[in-house]
Formats: sequence, structure tokens, C-alpha cells
Amino acid sequence: MICTRYDPPGMDDSFKEIVKRSKLTDEEATAYLDVSPRTFRRWLKEDSAPQMARKLLLLVHGDLGSLWPDWGGWRFCGDDLWTPDNAVYSKGDIQAIFWHRQQIRGLKTDLREERKKAELLTRPSADIIPFRKI
Repeated sequence: MICTRYDPPGMDDSFKEIVKRSKLTDEEATAYLDVSPRTFRRWLKEDSAPQMARKLLLLVHGDLGSLWPDWGGWRFCGDDLWTPDNAVYSKGDIQAIFWHRQQIRGLKTDLREERKKAELLTRPSADIIPFRKI
């Protein structure tokens, strides 16, 4: 599957355009939406598909913004998640985020401990008599 920058279909597009952009055949879309072929044809002809049918087909296209507006422009293409800026994340990349966060937490803890040690080394000790010029 080749994924490139694209202009995602939206809720304002005609139902026919949404079906076309979903790359499903009419038979596949009919089965996916669980409607009769007659109902599906009527929706195409009259551009009268209910909002949920439109959202489902937009989701098939991979546009997460069709269900959650804050995710507009984010999409799935194959097994990858694409950002609106066309950065691509694999399943492994997303799973690694948890491990990266754990590593960062551990490194921050280590850094705090090292800073405390450095502070103790640079702090003047009460046992040492300061040098005085005569």
C-alpha cells in the first residue's frame, strides 16, 4: 500500500465521494454498513446517507478525525499511523513510547541523585577553616 499526502474526505463531501475515497466496492460498503443494496443505492443517488454511515466509511478510509475531531488529519495507512504532517509511526514506534518514558524517568532520577552529590562536593564544609591572608 502506498501512502502519500492526501486531502482527506470529510463529512461535507457527497456520500458518493466518500464511498469512492474509501476504496470499497459498492458490495463491500453495503456489507460494511450492514444495509441492503437498495438502501445503499438510494443513499448514493439522493446523497442521503445518515451521519453514522458517513463516519464509518471515513473511518475505513483511515481518517480518525471522522470520529474524534481533535484527531483530524491523523490517519491509518496499512499498519502505520500517519500524522497531519505526514510523519509515520509503526506499531513498534508507538509501543516504544512507554519504554522511552520509563527510561527518561530513570535518567531524571539518576540526574537528581548526581546533582545532590555534586552539591555536597561543592558546598563548603564546617570542618575546614577558611584560608586567611596575613
